Amino acid sequence: MNNEQPDRHQRRKKRTRQKLQKAMLELVLEKGTEGISIQEITDRADLGRGTFYFHFDDKEDLLWTIVGDRIRDTERQLIEDFEGILPEQPEYFAYLNMFRHVEQHADVYRLLLSSKGSQGVANRARNYLVQETLQDMENYGVFKDIGQPPEITAQIVIGLLFSLILWWLESNSDTSAVEMAAILYHTLHHRQPPPEGDSF
Repeated sequence: MNNEQPDRHQRRKKRTRQKLQKAMLELVLEKGTEGISIQEITDRADLGRGTFYFHFDDKEDLLWTIVGDRIRDTERQLIEDFEGILPEQPEYFAYLNMFRHVEQHADVYRLLLSSKGSQGVANRARNYLVQETLQDMENYGVFKDIGQPPEITAQIVIGLLFSLILWWLESNSDTSAVEMAAILYHTLHHRQPPPEGDSF
């Protein structure tokens, strides 16, 4: 019986976080990121203000989890697709995975990461991806062909990736995720991407 208690607690905590995230996301999609009050969020989620502050420091912390959780989800999907085997040209597939992910959640990212969104959330997303890239370089030996120290390489990769994603979102370009990944891969690695249809 005691072993079940933490599981119930974790499930309840996860459900509460999801309710607050859902309420925030609905409000952002309705009215943008400016002017949303914590009271509006908790009213929409049918929760108390104390519950909000138990889970999040402020609105920006909540906004970040909406983006951060989605990024972590796509990272988990990439690991599952790898099935423990690093593909040829793994950097290309990392770019493709990210562009496809952004494409699927374009409305959310356009509101949260664009010039009209939250600069704090955009900075946290950029910094998170830089740290993840450094770990991937250490664990998998990727991005070696860029030929710069790891920290500089991570900044180059994520800086360009982030700039392209923001341009892609704000311009409403009809360039596909596959084409964007191919452009970035060719620009950074001076190689052609795998033939269309290749996968993990």
